Amino acid sequence: MNLAPSPALSHVPIKVRRTALLFALAAAAAATPTYLKAQGCVPIKEMGDQTSAIDGVSSEAGADKWDISESYEHFRSYLDFVGSNNNTAARNAATNQVINVVDQFDTAISYSWDLRDTVSLDIPYFSATRSQLVKGLGRFKTQTHDPGDLRVGLSRWLFDPAKSPRGNLSLGLGLSVPTGKSDVKDYFHTTTGLVYKNVDQSIQPGLGGWGYIFEGNAYFKFTPKTSLYANGFYMATPQDTNGTLTGTATTGETARNSVYDQYELRAGVTQQLVRFEHGVLDGSLGGRWEGVPSDDLIGRSDGFRRPGYVLSVEPGLSYSLPHDSLTLSVPVAEYMNRTQSYPDTLTGGHGDAFFAKFLVLITYSHRF
Repeated sequence: MNLAPSPALSHVPIKVRRTALLFALAAAAAATPTYLKAQGCVPIKEMGDQTSAIDGVSSEAGADKWDISESYEHFRSYLDFVGSNNNTAARNAATNQVINVVDQFDTAISYSWDLRDTVSLDIPYFSATRSQLVKGLGRFKTQTHDPGDLRVGLSRWLFDPAKSPRGNLSLGLGLSVPTGKSDVKDYFHTTTGLVYKNVDQSIQPGLGGWGYIFEGNAYFKFTPKTSLYANGFYMATPQDTNGTLTGTATTGETARNSVYDQYELRAGVTQQLVRFEHGVLDGSLGGRWEGVPSDDLIGRSDGFRRPGYVLSVEPGLSYSLPHDSLTLSVPVAEYMNRTQSYPDTLTGGHGDAFFAKFLVLITYSHRF
């Protein structure tokens, strides 16, 4: 029951001066998707949103066409919520607190064949540990260390960057391919001995189904040093369940894990702080909304899931060179809500989920 943070498939074409604030969840939306982010039991997985352009696109004829980036996301979920009510103290008192620690890596490669169109490939690697208590036995851990679901995408700037240097809007389509495992197993400690079974849904590397991604990215320059940005994605998953047994279900309705949608929306402002001889340091501040819905956009919403969402304040820094950039973003959760799942509505129940207070997101990118 841990909510974790999530990511969008947005890769900017050519020489983009990246400014801070770009990153991305895990226990109700995913992966992450990336990973949301102040997340944990809500399976949001990192999806590469840190590669979104928010400060313009070069219109030079010789602009770089290839971009390769490596992103890292870390969070620790330990805050228990039922709805918007913080239940952490009660869980601690009952000595059954759950803690998820997630480290996710994402390698992204993109190619822009002109100033407006870009194709991208994202290769995630998911590493997570889930710690929980058993009465009389103490705390034990289950873990996963495996590749996640591959993502491919295509995006296009709607306006010619050469004719619209102050602002632009890009739209993109992507596909999440179920290459990651959704049935990783580990040993669980019980009062009757060790049991080998599927780990919790929140730390499964893969979703177990196909995802169709819709994304957008926009920016507008007020001045040469100040810009507004907005970007987001929604991943629709028509498949109902993935066949993985939860191991804790009390009814047939939640006996198997659900294949769930996930989303993320980010907006804010970026400001040039210092211009050096060979590089630029930018700062950014924005808001972030990410999560996993109770009901999927397409298809049924059966099976076990922990839906919920997180609203965060996201400060960031970015240092850019002609061909390289390094960004740091630390979204801090201000509001967390573990919403009712579809099975919850059938029984009148309301499950809980663990969220992270903040995420650490780092991305290095090289253009050539």
